Amino acid sequence: MRGEAATLGRSGAEAMQTARAARDAIRSSATEPYRLDPILPLREGRIRVWDPDTRSAIVWEPWANQIDSILAWIDVEALAEGRLFLRNLHVEKSRQMGETTAFAYAVLWIETYWPSPIFVQHADLDRVADSGLTYNSFFGKIRFLHDLWPAEIGRPSLTFAGGNRPSIRHNSDRTAFVIGAGQSADAARTGRYTGAIIDEAARIFHDQATQAALSSAVPNGQVQLSTPNGEGNVYFDLRETRPRGWTFLRHHWTEHPLYARGLHVAGAEPGPCHRCSGVVEEIAYDPHADETHRYPGRPTSPWYDEAVRELTDEQVAQELDIDYAASLVARVFPEFDEALHVAPVEIAYDPALRVEIAWDYGTAPTAGVIAQESPWDLRVLADFEVWDATPEIVDSVLRTELRALGIDERTLALSAESFLCVGDPSGESKQLATGRALVADYRALGWAIVSQRAGVIQTINSVRRLLRPGYPKPLVVSPRAWRFVKHIKANRWPVDSRGHRKPDATAPFNLDDHNHMMRAFAYLVHWKWPSEDPTTALDEARLRAQEETASSGRIDEGLSYDTQF
Repeated sequence: MRGEAATLGRSGAEAMQTARAARDAIRSSATEPYRLDPILPLREGRIRVWDPDTRSAIVWEPWANQIDSILAWIDVEALAEGRLFLRNLHVEKSRQMGETTAFAYAVLWIETYWPSPIFVQHADLDRVADSGLTYNSFFGKIRFLHDLWPAEIGRPSLTFAGGNRPSIRHNSDRTAFVIGAGQSADAARTGRYTGAIIDEAARIFHDQATQAALSSAVPNGQVQLSTPNGEGNVYFDLRETRPRGWTFLRHHWTEHPLYARGLHVAGAEPGPCHRCSGVVEEIAYDPHADETHRYPGRPTSPWYDEAVRELTDEQVAQELDIDYAASLVARVFPEFDEALHVAPVEIAYDPALRVEIAWDYGTAPTAGVIAQESPWDLRVLADFEVWDATPEIVDSVLRTELRALGIDERTLALSAESFLCVGDPSGESKQLATGRALVADYRALGWAIVSQRAGVIQTINSVRRLLRPGYPKPLVVSPRAWRFVKHIKANRWPVDSRGHRKPDATAPFNLDDHNHMMRAFAYLVHWKWPSEDPTTALDEARLRAQEETASSGRIDEGLSYDTQF
């Protein structure tokens, strides 16, 4: 009897497993079309999104650019072969094109039919996942879509978490999840993901280190999504170099079915458009009136006229026009003009002129500029930028760059006596880790670095004066110093929520990679031609405090080889 009971128990378990398998097969066959076509739920009108105008959920009718983005990321041919493959995708867009909603849907579709690990990053963590997962955040959009996802096409069982460690996890599959991150270069370094969405990619700090981590963690399936933010970032570099295996999309407001209604060139239709008549009559633009277009000769529409009314020129370039050159707000050196200051060919090293080297110390990074001054101009020949560096590593990189310029070994051997080296005054303080000053370590390697204490704005004024025509002399930059050009164009002040320079900002923004080399150059220029422009009262007070406390014999606890400058 005991054996028969056991046999019956096994038979009952097998029957239940058979029944479950049959049920799953039926469900699988019902959802298979949606598993092979990421657009099918949209075509059938099964997906609902939030409508802020009616404050209700409505059937989502995606725009053409949203469909293009989804199908550019998800390889439909691979789905037909029974596998999920995501492409590397670069999307440049105007604001309010619905791209975030499109990728929120795409992520949920993947987790529904092809459960996978997905990484999401945004320059602002709250835009990834606020604590309440509202519809304003990326994870909140996914949760809203999931709550209204039709059960008959296979709604997955997911657990959502917001806050500082946002995640979406499958309740039945620990290998499938979505995690989010904010401004962290190492966020993706320890994982391996099927795909990644980097929203506002042009605004990620330390984006070179971030991209290095992403390339390892997500070799295929990256989505670099953003409006432009100047030219000095990885997002722009990808657009320019167009590496193999990447797909590039451009979604401009002029292609939008709603925003482009009434599209025309400002000033080209003086008859039907009263604002075009104002352009012809050369009426000055007033944001509080509607007598003329703001930008004559450029595409416009009734929607665009209203959208640009309260924006600065930089914000228009950034948010709407996809204009990289004009999109960076609050530039530290707006006087720099690539057409004016960059030579058409590389500038050769002149043995008759003294070599001048500027230094800014740090691990993120140590950066500098190699220059020569002639009777007619100041020439930037090359630059150097070394990450996670000790003086020995910097010395090696710098000497390699000097040799590449054509400087012979004999000249290099006498570098401490023949070169002008100007650096950050902080290098004169002793380091807590070594008990020595950085300048002493560099002097032992053959570099006699001098410095001069001055306010940050005072040194910046020295560079800005150099960039203007006239005194002290013209600046000309060799194309070889491409990093210098990149950084001087992208160096900016801290900005407020409207994109304006913060009124209390007394130093440039220092959390990206663009300030280090510019600080080095400012030390050199101010040493040679000190600015006579007065500093602010706040700068003067800080300078006095520095002079009273700074000493070459005093240990500076905040400065070491791993300090972030």
